This record gives sequence, structure tokens and C-alpha cells, in this order.
Amino acid sequence: MDTRWTGPATGGGLLPDAKRALGNVIGAVDRLAHETAWECAAARDFRAELAALRGQLESVHRTADGLEDELRGLWHQASAGVG
Repeated sequence: MDTRWTGPATGGGLLPDAKRALGNVIGAVDRLAHETAWECAAARDFRAELAALRGQLESVHRTADGLEDELRGLWHQASAGVG
């Protein structure tokens, strides 16, 4: 019977291989966790900047609407004065 569970004299066997493989998986998971944390922080910053930009655009839109209303009023006054 070929048993790879033992190998204390050589340090080989299935258990040390499994420990190495598990260590590699843990390292990969840690790297992904750090990348995910960075990406989440970047996404939060992006959403905050996007919200600020939206606020600025809404302000510009309100200003443009006000100017349009003012110009229409002046146009009607000028048209009434001409006729």
C-alpha cells in the first residue's frame, strides 16, 4: 500500500504538500482582500466625486433655466413695446 501521509524522515508526503497549497491559497485570498479593499475605497471616492459633479450640473441647470426665463420675459417686454 502506497501511503504518502507519513514521511517524517524525509519531510515529504501529502500533509506538507497540502500545507504549502493551503498557504498559497491563503496568500492569494489575502492579496484579493487587499485589492478588494482598495477598489472599494476607490469606488467610494468615485461616487463622492460623481455626486459633487451632479450637484454642480444641477446648479448650472437651475441657473440656465433662470436665465432662459429672464430672457423670455425681456423678449416679451420688447415685443410688447414694439407692437
